[in-house]
Amino acid sequence: MKKTIRKFFWSWNFDKEENWLNEMSSKGLQLCEVGYCRYVFEFGQPNDFIYRIELQKDYMNDDKSEQYSQLMNDFGIEKVGEVFRWAYFRKKAGVNGFELFSDVSSRILYFNRILALFGVILGFNLFISYLNLSIALTGDRFFNYFNLVSGIICSIVCLPVGYGLIRIACKRHELRKENVFRE
Repeated sequence: MKKTIRKFFWSWNFDKEENWLNEMSSKGLQLCEVGYCRYVFEFGQPNDFIYRIELQKDYMNDDKSEQYSQLMNDFGIEKVGEVFRWAYFRKKAGVNGFELFSDVSSRILYFNRILALFGVILGFNLFISYLNLSIALTGDRFFNYFNLVSGIICSIVCLPVGYGLIRIACKRHELRKENVFRE
């Protein structure tokens, strides 16, 4: 029997999403399928799996995806699904635990990857917002309203993306301090 839950997480809260998935696992609900804001669970043993989420380096073509999946399978890690570039992995719970990143340095590089993606999205939206607002202030009457609304919408999109960028940058900063402390 399966249970579908619809839930929204901001991209920068992937750690909260991981915690939630592991909490669901502790209740005996094991993730078997994932979609945008949609999680499909199968009933199973409590704490049967540990879940991790990773932003892939790029959209993987079939060959790269197959190789990466095979590498993960060699370590006993199963790919449950993918939403955009976010991949969902699980591993049978055991004594060794399950982490995708073995050290602080690799985790910092991972945060850099997330920051780069958020930076591109933020930069694109700021640019489009600027263009639309510039046209709205100088353009034809019909286009003024259209471009004004488009510029405002792009500006509004910049707010949560900018907030997420700051949150990830703060997490990376904490990891850098931890890395210095360890060395």
